[in-house]
Amino acid sequence: MVTIKLEQKIVGVYSVIGAVCGVLSDYLTSFSLLYAFILPAAIYVATLFPFMKVVKEKGVKKFALSGFVTFFLLWITVWIFFHNL
Repeated sequence: MVTIKLEQKIVGVYSVIGAVCGVLSDYLTSFSLLYAFILPAAIYVATLFPFMKVVKEKGVKKFALSGFVTFFLLWITVWIFFHNL
């Protein structure tokens, strides 16, 4: 059986969250550009705290940073893609 490391799980979860937030941002752009940027940031911060409780190691900043980079890159890529359709 294949075991997945904690960092891989975090990156996977933030990949899904980033893609979903990209679609939501595209939908919210029609209402307000401010909402399109605030909602993904709020979702990221809300999901960051449960991960901080799960990861009680010294490398918490590393996990948080890798999660943020994954989240941001997927969010902005999906948002730009759907916005240009």
